[in-house]
Amino acid sequence: MSLKTFIHKVGRKRILTLILLIIIIGGVVAVYTINWWKMTGSEIEIEQITPVLKQDGRYITLKVRALGYGKVDIEDIYIDQTKIVTYTSDPSYLEPNGSANITIMYPWLQESEYTVTITTTQKTQTESTVKTPSVSPSASLNITSVKKEVLYPDQPRLKMTFNYNISSYGFLSAYTGFFLYNTYQNEIERPIYLFYDQYIMPPDTLERAEIFYNLIFNLGMNITKINWDLLSNLVDSKPHNAMLILFNPLMNASGTIFNDASPACLVDPNEDGYIKAHSAYQKSIVYDWEKDHGLVFISVGSTQAPTNWIIAKNGTAYRPKDEEYSDQFFADTPGAFRGWGPNTIVPTRIGQTLQLRNWISDYYLDTTILNSSIGSHNYYVYGLVKETNWANPCYIRVGEGGWLQCSNGSNLDDTTIAEDLTMIILHAPWNGEWLGPNSWNYDSEGKYYQSNGGIVEKVDQISTGCMWSILPSNFSLRTILKLEDGESEKQVLVENLEIYETLWGKEFEILIENIQTELKMDGRYINFEVKATGEYSIDITKVYMDNTECLFNGERNHLEPGTSTNISIQYPWTSNQTYLLRVETKQGSYDEEIFETPEIKSLMNFTLTDITQDESHSGTELTVSYSINITGFSYVNTALFLHKSYNLTNREIYIFYDQRYMPGSTIQKIDEFLSITKDLEMNVKKVNWDALAGLVESKPRAILILFNPLKSENGDVYYNSAPSCLLDPGEDGFIRNGSVYNKSLVYDWEKDHGLVFISVGSNQAPSEWIIAQNGTAYEPSDKDLSDKFFIDTQGAFRGMGFNTITPTRIGQTLGLHAWLGSWRLDTSILEEAVGIDNYYSYGFLSNTNLSQPCYVKVDEGGWLHCGEGLTLDDGGIMRDLAMIIRHAPWNGEWLGPNSWNYDSGFKYYPTNGGTLSKEDWISTGWIPDEDVNTVILRILLLAHDSYGDQYVIQEDVKYYSLES
Repeated sequence: MSLKTFIHKVGRKRILTLILLIIIIGGVVAVYTINWWKMTGSEIEIEQITPVLKQDGRYITLKVRALGYGKVDIEDIYIDQTKIVTYTSDPSYLEPNGSANITIMYPWLQESEYTVTITTTQKTQTESTVKTPSVSPSASLNITSVKKEVLYPDQPRLKMTFNYNISSYGFLSAYTGFFLYNTYQNEIERPIYLFYDQYIMPPDTLERAEIFYNLIFNLGMNITKINWDLLSNLVDSKPHNAMLILFNPLMNASGTIFNDASPACLVDPNEDGYIKAHSAYQKSIVYDWEKDHGLVFISVGSTQAPTNWIIAKNGTAYRPKDEEYSDQFFADTPGAFRGWGPNTIVPTRIGQTLQLRNWISDYYLDTTILNSSIGSHNYYVYGLVKETNWANPCYIRVGEGGWLQCSNGSNLDDTTIAEDLTMIILHAPWNGEWLGPNSWNYDSEGKYYQSNGGIVEKVDQISTGCMWSILPSNFSLRTILKLEDGESEKQVLVENLEIYETLWGKEFEILIENIQTELKMDGRYINFEVKATGEYSIDITKVYMDNTECLFNGERNHLEPGTSTNISIQYPWTSNQTYLLRVETKQGSYDEEIFETPEIKSLMNFTLTDITQDESHSGTELTVSYSINITGFSYVNTALFLHKSYNLTNREIYIFYDQRYMPGSTIQKIDEFLSITKDLEMNVKKVNWDALAGLVESKPRAILILFNPLKSENGDVYYNSAPSCLLDPGEDGFIRNGSVYNKSLVYDWEKDHGLVFISVGSNQAPSEWIIAQNGTAYEPSDKDLSDKFFIDTQGAFRGMGFNTITPTRIGQTLGLHAWLGSWRLDTSILEEAVGIDNYYSYGFLSNTNLSQPCYVKVDEGGWLHCGEGLTLDDGGIMRDLAMIIRHAPWNGEWLGPNSWNYDSGFKYYPTNGGTLSKEDWISTGWIPDEDVNTVILRILLLAHDSYGDQYVIQEDVKYYSLES
């Protein structure tokens, strides 16, 4: 068939449609084929992926290869779906089967997994995962050399340059600080207390305090937030070398703001407006705390001493009545902080070293008044050399402590103020003796290194300013390396202290030789020789052991060139320890030697050699003779006790300890008691509410201790109180319910199961108030008989009076203190109610003792009552209680009425860690004629090694038949 016939039969239109269809299908096939060729020809893969640390940060490096036969152009790179904007690629594109190295700066975290995705302009992509390694950040700062230069020969000044190497691996940044001191005590660890109480601090002040707290906490420093009650406790105890920080402004109960304010518990505990009345120096409690106990007080946001206003505990605000002295209450700075003015600005080099900001406010530091009132060497000014600084912080030394005043700095935000304050605390001028007046202008330098979590390896140097020649012959250089850890959001602090010589005093050199240690009868000694090795004679003026000045005895203190002297100092050195011995001269020279002490094996031997009996019309006296040999202990007590019978029982000791029902003061006392009893090898177990309830049900033969006061759920404090699980499990107010003897569960436990119940801090039987398990407090319904719930005393503990005081011999034997409180022991009522032989009175023979502890026997058990003891600190009360428990009168039968006046004796041997060898004796008092044939002599030895902080206890029991 011809083509013409075919076209005619099929039709022209149909043929054209068929051709068009063939063309379309062919185009689609062609496009698909081309795209397929492009994609298969431009495929890539990540051959290698590596996380690395470099000088300027953390990186991820990739090696990418083209797998096909076409050129490949990288379009985008993603890490965990985050697009990377900046990276380098070498080369910038990939030839067929070619590769490229890609470098990406990325802040990866250690031991984490990341997904890297790469797309190309050819619409291909590849991805791979990488797990980062453990970085183990580390850093070091090493001084390699010191260059000393004398400048201005007519008025000599000294400039020193320190060359050092710094190495930092894995940290975001590193800050180096170099500080010079005459001397520096880097062993002082100051706990930091931050006043933080929402009841008198407005939200802005709380926020500032919170920011500061987080900065200090992240540096690993020991900082604690304290409310009103805890601050009040601190003021009472005045701990040594503490730091207290108070942010301003404060507010009253209605929310009114008061600047330059303090809580009353800090400056005016009586809230009568007389701040000076509480001060030994007629200034303030804080001033005394600074001067005598090393407090560093820091006031932030106050333009002067924070005593313009006082906030009472009930939330009212008032002005002190002795306000005219208010700016002297913290340092001798009358009017040192004045209104705005440029005439006495002191910009300082230290501000640059610590990277401080420019504090600008309406108040400035009037250095003229500071200089005239306390002397320029007693304060330290912070600021910036290149800036006008109206309100730079100032540290004013008061004795061992001091006051750091930080005014508003109103141009700075809260975070900046907190950062500056943190840096000043790191500087810690309170721990060192400054080089001299205005030393902040030359005694410091610092540098900052940014590493973005990478590596810093650098050789660098810093220089001091030009220091006057009044400097001593040596100085202490303190270096600080502060590092930011971006992963934990904490900071790391590395500190070092080294001592260097200056150029002064070389012609007056001395040398320490032949250091020897010695134990003597009165303590521990260090003996050594000092030689004058310079060109001129010298005068020995001071001797230090580890920066502590010691009294010394020398053959002579003035030495001609080439001569020597032997020196001896008494010092409480411990065995196998390294010490730094330092000798200084009047001429400014010194020498130091490090030495190690030998091992001391503490020894205590006690041998009873004889017992003798002496008769008189007054009765019988027993004398125990013995020999004693002591080595290495601080002191030894020997105590003698007499009993009619004695049976050592191993009673478990339990103490109620549940913070839900105890104010902070009670917790503090218990912690002190537990620390002391641990030293005395007494195993005291803490029990909470549930555990105490279990003991009440099981009634073991034990010792149970209850401290007062307790508290309710709303924080109210209750004296003479007890938890309901101990006295009133049904919480119906009827304590006698469930008691076989119609008294209390405790009385039954004492009488039938040998419980020894000890109440501490309660003026009478602790049943005036009951604390329920839900925290509410209530009075028992049968309260009229409350003093019979423990013993038949019928009101034996009365108000203060002198008619029935019974000072006792046993108090001396146990080394008890005089308990002078407002409640006394009424012995006449005790004798009438329970019989004279059923109670044992503790006291101190040579003191008027109004509230001495008393042990009352209830058959097998009994009650040890310890009142408030108001004149004693917590440590004294707790040690007395521990010694009475050591005496353990419940284990023995007493000789007779008032036996505490004759049934004991003691000797005390102080040795200061030295030696003692002695023949000695202990005598009882005159024992009244009793129907007793055999007595039991119990000898207790208590040796304390204060150097090793340990006690050694020995006990011996002897039976002795009285001669008729």
